[in-house]
Amino acid sequence: MKKNNMISLFKAINILKRNKIIIYPTESVFGFGCNPDSSKAIKKIIKIKKRSKKKGLILLTNNYIKLIPYVNFNFLSKPSMYKKIFKFYNRPTTLLLPAKHDINILITGGSSFVAVRFINYLPILNDICNFFKKPIISTSVNISGMKSCCSIKDIHDQFGKKIPILKGNLGKEKKTSRILNIITGEVIRND
Repeated sequence: MKKNNMISLFKAINILKRNKIIIYPTESVFGFGCNPDSSKAIKKIIKIKKRSKKKGLILLTNNYIKLIPYVNFNFLSKPSMYKKIFKFYNRPTTLLLPAKHDINILITGGSSFVAVRFINYLPILNDICNFFKKPIISTSVNISGMKSCCSIKDIHDQFGKKIPILKGNLGKEKKTSRILNIITGEVIRND
């Protein structure tokens, strides 16, 4: 790979389709991403982050239809539940939704919920989901317990230049997304 490991959107999509990992800008920090159907890629992210398998990961998507393989929508049968979900389509909020019983345990961390964040308000991530045609795994770019990467220099300092980075700017959010359990209404994190 070139010294400059910045890549275009279409190269990033190709990397995701080959079950490899990428780094991309999010609302506030850089994120690791991969195909949610590739245990190998998910394990690689967990390994390089030195992250516990019990923590689970987030699915980024721009459309709830793409969540059908991962979310148990039977628990969301009331129209009021969908109204709650749509309320967060344009706000950086991670929603805990009921997971399907056969979802990869590395995504849920063994929980009965899967973490989901809608990213319609971020054009670059919206484009990833449109062209990849499914959600992508998301977790902050950092070694667990260390500060999340907010610059290319931070990424290179912690991980070198081997992982491709999608060209683009971070969003303007100063904090990580809040986490909300859609069933109970409990706010898990409100940073």
